[in-house]
Amino acid sequence: MFKASNNEGEYEALIAVVELCYKAGENSVRAFSDSQLVVSKLNGDYEVKDDTMAPYVCRVREATGLLKYFSIIAYTTVRK
Repeated sequence: MFKASNNEGEYEALIAVVELCYKAGENSVRAFSDSQLVVSKLNGDYEVKDDTMAPYVCRVREATGLLKYFSIIAYTTVRK
C-alpha cells in the first residue's frame, strides 16, 4: 500500500484506462469523472500550478494524444 491523494488516483486510473483502450484498438474515448478539479485541469479551464499534479496532466495528455478523439466530462452522482 502507498500513499496517494484522491486526485493522483483519478489520474492514474485515467491513464491506465486510456492506455488499455488504445491497446485494444480504440481510437475514441469519452471519460467521465467525479473530480471537477481533474476535469477542469485536463480541459484547460484551470491552470496546473501544483508541481505534484503537473506530471500527471502531462502523462494523461501523452496517453490521450495517441487517440483520434478524447473528451472528459465531470459528473456528480446522487444516491438516495
